[in-house]
Amino acid sequence: LSEELKLPFVPFLLEGVAARRELTQPDGIHPLGPGYAIVADTVWKALEPML
Repeated sequence: LSEELKLPFVPFLLEGVAARRELTQPDGIHPLGPGYAIVADTVWKALEPML
């Protein structure tokens, strides 16, 4: 779909965060602040070229 719409695709939003206890809340899924910084960087790398 991203190719069809010519939009960036982030295959795994939690790349570099998932399964790292120091970056996630006790549920092991939702990031903590430092984890969100990594998520934001991952998304930014995909979106920045569109600007």
